[in-house]
Amino acid sequence: MTAHLPPTILVVAPDIVFRTTMSNCLERAGFITQSVATGDEALILIESAPAYKKPNVIVMEQNLDGLRGIEICSILRAKYVTKPLPVILIDTDSKVLDQLKGDAAAFDDYLIKPFAQNDLVSKVKSVLNKVRPTLVSKTLEYKDLKMDLASYKVSRHGREIHIGPTEFKILQCLIESPKKIFSRESLMQYVWGHTSNVEVRTIDVHINRLRTALKSSLDNAPFIKTVRSMGYCLSLPGID
Repeated sequence: MTAHLPPTILVVAPDIVFRTTMSNCLERAGFITQSVATGDEALILIESAPAYKKPNVIVMEQNLDGLRGIEICSILRAKYVTKPLPVILIDTDSKVLDQLKGDAAAFDDYLIKPFAQNDLVSKVKSVLNKVRPTLVSKTLEYKDLKMDLASYKVSRHGREIHIGPTEFKILQCLIESPKKIFSRESLMQYVWGHTSNVEVRTIDVHINRLRTALKSSLDNAPFIKTVRSMGYCLSLPGID
């Protein structure tokens, strides 16, 4: 079974000791971490990573070599793909960060050095809850369907449904963003990553298996909707 991976936190700080301390703290709290020393490295990592491997939160120092933290924030906010990516900025002066936040609204929260490790974890969980609450939850729910990400159990109307690991991952993707229309290619990337060994139409086979497993006598329409020439979703705009 493909595991439900914890959120990934990108730590950006020039001092290796401080960077390592934050990474270790976040890993003990159950997160996956990546770490770099400069803003330029952070941009390269974020922009080169496929969508399913991009970090979920950036924890970044304001004082960096090269591009400063607030400049990185502005670059991220200017691009459609990275605009929603939450950023926690770190500095020693709260007045500076208050001013920057008020002027640019380019970051989501901040920490003032020195700070307690539990403050770091709390801030990360807080921004995750705002932008992607499913990432810090072990249970996903949509209408009458529940997914337990810890035990890999799926139930509908209180009845347990047995599905394979690939179907589980596709369903998880759809439930996390029920109003988003996912193309076959984006679902492939979510489930398998970049690979040439899987045919695009393979997604249709797994979607049909899911529909069969989820089918209920109470349904007036398929639980998973097809949007012609676009892909699949759970909730059609203006209808559900």
